This record gives sequence, structure tokens and C-alpha cells, in this order.
Amino acid sequence: MSDDDELTKLWTGTVSSAEAIKPRPQLIGGTATKQPYQACDAKDKQIGFFLQWLKGTYSFYYTNVYTLLLNPSASELLIMTNNAVIQLTGRNLEPLHHALHSRTCHSLTEFNPVLFHEPKPSDPIIEIVQIKMATDLISGKE
Repeated sequence: MSDDDELTKLWTGTVSSAEAIKPRPQLIGGTATKQPYQACDAKDKQIGFFLQWLKGTYSFYYTNVYTLLLNPSASELLIMTNNAVIQLTGRNLEPLHHALHSRTCHSLTEFNPVLFHEPKPSDPIIEIVQIKMATDLISGKE
């Protein structure tokens, strides 16, 4: 399938929501069926990415991402967009930085020990997500 066909599917709505966002594991009787954890789902030539965290799912377009900043220990990644500042805290975040920089990141997922198996120590993990929307910053909300 060509890139144009994929874009046409996105714009015409022929992509199901199940294709767009991976479903989170469902809680059954108060416990979740644990799944393998993957901090970043990478695919070729994305127009944007989803951020799945405990408070919900946000979507961002790459054209609105202004700055990516990774600290030297690769434990914090700052993503500045036109309307938000996203701070990801975890470990081994360098592959996420690379995927965002190359626009191959389809989704980022915050780790939740109830929903996911513990990843290997060498794998990337997003432990904390903080999002400051521009409207919150202007209105003085913290």
C-alpha cells in the first residue's frame, strides 16, 4: 500500500479506531489481563502520535512538535508542541527520542504495573507523564 493510500484512508475515515489506537487491556473482575509493555509503538512515516497515559489518550501532529529535549541520562524527555509541554520521566528514553525525531513513533504508553508486565531493565519505560496545556499555563492552573 502506498503512502497516499494510507493518507486517504486516514482522511476518509476508513481506518477503524481499533487500527488507529491499540486498545488497552480490559479490567476483568477488578484485575487486568497483563500484557507485554512497549513504551513506543513505531511505524513508518507517521503524521502524528498518540500519548496513552493513566488520565486518557492525547493525539499530537508532528507538524506541531517544536522541540524534543532528552537529558544526558536519558531519564527525562521533554516534548514541546504548539499547545502543550509534555514531560516523560522513566529510563532508557533515547529510542523514544529517536522515534519522535524521525517521525516513526505511532504511540507512547505510560507504564502501569496493573496492566503490563515489568519490562526488561534495558527496555525503555515511561514511568511518569506530565502534560501542561497552554490554556492551563495561561490561566495559572498547575
